[in-house]
Amino acid sequence: IILTLLQADDTDVANSNAGSYGHIYEALLTKKLGEVSSKATDIGTKYTYISYIAYRLFSDDKTTFSFYDFGQMHVSYCKRFDSILDRDAVLRELIQAHIFVNDGGVLRFKYSYCFYYFVARYFKENIADEPRLREELEAIADRVSSEEYANIIIFFIYLTNDRAVIEHILANARQIYRQYEPSDLQDDVEFVNKLIKG
Repeated sequence: IILTLLQADDTDVANSNAGSYGHIYEALLTKKLGEVSSKATDIGTKYTYISYIAYRLFSDDKTTFSFYDFGQMHVSYCKRFDSILDRDAVLRELIQAHIFVNDGGVLRFKYSYCFYYFVARYFKENIADEPRLREELEAIADRVSSEEYANIIIFFIYLTNDRAVIEHILANARQIYRQYEPSDLQDDVEFVNKLIKG
């Protein structure tokens, strides 16, 4: 998080009106993708493309993928979105933008938070057309003790402000702590006050 904030400061994407972690991370990604895109419209395509790859990996419970796997996902993306993209050029640009990294022939997202962000973005872009994604998202929200799931939910809420997911998380929290009375921050902390006065 600290490195992200420093990068944001260094690249002039941070400002007083956009202090959320999600906003800063998104601005950094847009800047990096802009550096390897020949025209502005390519950035939107890359966002959709990377989100598709991230979700495919997430669904297959994988964090790394081979060049063959990448080729298969690339073909699947082009078929689904009826587009023609140069596979090798796209991969080269995504490595150059520090989205993917090539570790001796094994590909992966360079940063785990980048992966989480793009999985969340896939949910955001497709949840209206794929009802099963709503169920999957609720299952993820039920398991926020997992770092991966927690970060996907955080980014999804940043991207959408989805009230149903927020209410689902709040309902879970109420269920977990149902045997406890909410603290009034008076009687419950009296022992601390006595220490201060003492």
